[in-house]
Amino acid sequence: MSKQVKDLITKELSSRWKDLDGVAVINPRGINATKNNHDAYATIARQSTGRTLLAAFDPKPNLTIPAMTVTKSPTAYTDKVTLANTGDAAATNANLGVYDNGTLVGSVTGVNLAPGAQRVYAVTWKLTPGKHTVTAVADPGDLIAESNEGDHKRTATAP
Repeated sequence: MSKQVKDLITKELSSRWKDLDGVAVINPRGINATKNNHDAYATIARQSTGRTLLAAFDPKPNLTIPAMTVTKSPTAYTDKVTLANTGDAAATNANLGVYDNGTLVGSVTGVNLAPGAQRVYAVTWKLTPGKHTVTAVADPGDLIAESNEGDHKRTATAP
């Protein structure tokens, strides 16, 4: 957060001298951190300006793929993918992409997962000759702000 925004928030709120639902207290020396370890500036900004700001400690979803199995039938491959949300906030309108040798072969869109929830999805595509490296990617467009952006892929070799 920029110094200009911090100064504006401090100036606006320091005259109020009130406890904001136990979240943070304004005092002549500045803003105290909360007992829940939230970014006090962002918390106060959300409560006073009505704008949505995300603090470093705001809960976020974390989409992962803890398991994936690729099987082969006489005419197709099927990838069974477990999509999980290991974060502290719900994931809404998430997407799952399945790639065969880097080419998108199937996707699941509009997935909603509560914190701690997981679901299994199956994506099937036509069998082609050759070796196949299959990759499942949660949130392939990086549209969801996650607590960990580096753990949302899993790769397997098709039989």
